[in-house]
Amino acid sequence: AILDNQIIGYAYAHRQREHAAYQWNAELSVYLDGDSKGQGIGKILSLWLKELLKLVHIIFIYGALTVLNPASERLHELIGF
Repeated sequence: AILDNQIIGYAYAHRQREHAAYQWNAELSVYLDGDSKGQGIGKILSLWLKELLKLVHIIFIYGALTVLNPASERLHELIGF
């Protein structure tokens, strides 16, 4: 996401594992600038990316959390994890 020509956050997905059995899996990651947190930008980026992953036939989407990160926990709950 870009605001006033400055990157404030991004979301990306990558293969969960390299084995063929996991070809329908992806892990989603979201990163936001500290000043951009709590504004719904992470939710928008995550939901947009989940829709794109559906278009390329990804069935299972995973998210990893660091321990004691309430903001990340809330985001993952909001997007259905």
